[in-house]
Amino acid sequence: MVAITLIASVISYGQQTSFTVDSFYQKKSEHVIHSQVLEFPNKTKTEIMNGFKNWASTRFVNLKEVTVSETEDQIVLNYITKDFYTKTLGMTNTVGWYIRVVVEFKEGKMRINYTDDGNAFISPTQYSVATPARTYKFEDYFKEDGQVRKGVQNGLQNVKHNIVESTQSIKLVEQKKNNDNW
Repeated sequence: MVAITLIASVISYGQQTSFTVDSFYQKKSEHVIHSQVLEFPNKTKTEIMNGFKNWASTRFVNLKEVTVSETEDQIVLNYITKDFYTKTLGMTNTVGWYIRVVVEFKEGKMRINYTDDGNAFISPTQYSVATPARTYKFEDYFKEDGQVRKGVQNGLQNVKHNIVESTQSIKLVEQKKNNDNW
């Protein structure tokens, strides 16, 4: 029985995928979590920009509150996500995190970059002092060898997954709009 348990644990350990700082960031040196070019054939830069603004207006409660800047070729947003969480001693703690979104527009396409902009302010508790905003980056939750620290892997994967899914939803909204001729 002990031998079977040992063999099963070795096999399951060998099958675990490694989650590293390099798999979390697309460009670690710039803290870019996700970057993607979305193509919109036969659409002008203005149409793509307006489509993005329409999408962002439904994605965020108040688009003006998260808009940092807007030019004729680019929109920059900065928002706090509640997708990141840690697990310690069986308790789940949600940590607010700033995400900076830079969207650049050209005829027929847009490029969107999601960047780790640091933690949101963390209130003090009876066990810890307050943590000022933008003190930490997600990379601080990885060890020196690049492996993820215990208790944060699921929260980091949740952030990455939701960012990628959010990017895909921009394209899906545009496809839906084209299909219903609205």
